Amino acid sequence: MRTADIAVLRGLAAVRLAVVLAAFGLDGAAGREPLGLAIQIVLAVAVWFRAGRVQGLVARWPVLLLLDAALGALVLWRLHAPFPFVWATLSTTAAAGAFVPWGWLLLVCSAQIVACRLLVSVLRPDDVRLALWLPLLYPLASVAGIGVRWLLVRYAETEQESAAAEERARLAREMHDSLGKTLVGAALSAETLPLWIRTSPERAEAEAERIAAALRAANAEARGLIAGLRAETEPLDRALRELAARWTRVTGIAVDVRTDEPPEPPPDVRAELIAIAGEALTNVARHADARRVRLALSASGLVVADDGRGFVPEDGVPDGHYGLIGMAERAVRAGCGFAVTSAPGRGTAITVTFPEGWA
Repeated sequence: MRTADIAVLRGLAAVRLAVVLAAFGLDGAAGREPLGLAIQIVLAVAVWFRAGRVQGLVARWPVLLLLDAALGALVLWRLHAPFPFVWATLSTTAAAGAFVPWGWLLLVCSAQIVACRLLVSVLRPDDVRLALWLPLLYPLASVAGIGVRWLLVRYAETEQESAAAEERARLAREMHDSLGKTLVGAALSAETLPLWIRTSPERAEAEAERIAAALRAANAEARGLIAGLRAETEPLDRALRELAARWTRVTGIAVDVRTDEPPEPPPDVRAELIAIAGEALTNVARHADARRVRLALSASGLVVADDGRGFVPEDGVPDGHYGLIGMAERAVRAGCGFAVTSAPGRGTAITVTFPEGWA
């Protein structure tokens, strides 16, 4: 889930909380419906602090908004007054407009209009004007929610375009730093090869071997870049499984890959996470002397752990383990937390903690 979605949900939660607190100020309102108002306060606070989780639940089960609308109608009836609590129920309609499919939006809005008309006819039977205009607030709230939905879609498209541009720049840098330099070196060696053939056949043979080695390295680098491009079009969990499978084929060390409700972050963040996992596996092969590795991806984070020799993190970065610094920098660029847990003889665990909004 994006930061913009979290901001919208928290804004709706703040409106609801303010309205419910105002409702407590009504004469006898707290005495008539203390439980309903308390539940509304708890819901608003929960949405504020767990906006990412709440959005995921609503997207999976839109019927939750119908239940919320029913609870709001019950509180309105128990309060025996449409104002000010009716403004809190509008947040449900706005949330439906912003986050659920059109069919569910129509169902939620229609249910709230019908409930409002019935409540006004019971609570204010002589107020014809109120019965006419008060239910119209719900279609207006749904339109506002649809407007927010459009803005969120536009924001996501802009974010995706920016991420694609950053990814192209990253690939260009990698091609320049690795493949480009390798090919330039091979080309320079090839240019001098005729001279060595005429003056020193032994040196020419050695240069030819170096050129062949450089071209093999360039081929491997190109394959790596192609694999990276293919990984960017796949779900994050599948890309990590393929990364682990390739690493196992090279090292012979088994990797236990486990995924549980994995997120789908933007392309630039995915690239950083895949790079972190790859660097962690490289460190295992170089330093850990491990027999088994565990790679776990969940809604809360990414963990790469081994059963190798380990080290004492408090002693600083061990010699040759400078990849840890690079992984930490990548985690910061991705907006994630980073931690290293290790002890001599007890293995090492690299943990990348995702922001709350990704849940």
